[in-house]
Amino acid sequence: TAGAPGTLWFTLANAWPSGGPTYIGRITTSGNFTFFEVPAPGCVNIYPVDIAYGSDGNIWFADGCVYAIDRITPSGVFTTFPLPQGVTPSALVTGPNGDLWCSCSGYVGEITTEGVLKKLFRLSMGSFTITNGPCRKVYVLEYDGYSYSMAEVTTSGSFTEYALPPNDSDLAIAAGPDKKIWIVGEVLQKFDPVTHI
Repeated sequence: TAGAPGTLWFTLANAWPSGGPTYIGRITTSGNFTFFEVPAPGCVNIYPVDIAYGSDGNIWFADGCVYAIDRITPSGVFTTFPLPQGVTPSALVTGPNGDLWCSCSGYVGEITTEGVLKKLFRLSMGSFTITNGPCRKVYVLEYDGYSYSMAEVTTSGSFTEYALPPNDSDLAIAAGPDKKIWIVGEVLQKFDPVTHI
């Protein structure tokens, strides 16, 4: 993910099943790398599954191993913010209101840049990828093992779920310049936030 001007940040997960170190990496546009080893209290295979640049200038990542959202400062200082037990984060984005939004094993959470869990919505399906969309809304791709839905979440705290056409292996979503939400799967699809189809 893009960080401060001239920098990109990425996760480098340990080599399963050996349980080696995991790093958050930074690369500058001139090609210089810096690696910060992620602390792993009580967890052999820590697994940062997504990463986002926060409105506070820090890097945040979803820690799918210890039910937490973690923060790393540009100087490499880590802080862990636990989520409720069983709420496993899978994707993370800085929302239109400056807070962090995460999809978490059937939930959508809003977290302030102080690490406070502000909202937690229970969805009807499992959730695993998230993106910003038009009109200051956040969109989450859901899956229940048989079908897919799109959850449209407002920053004020309401959400609506819309069934998606059948498709195999929907994996990711992203907002396009046409103000549509594009869905990557076996077939490339798009979701219109206005018509909801």
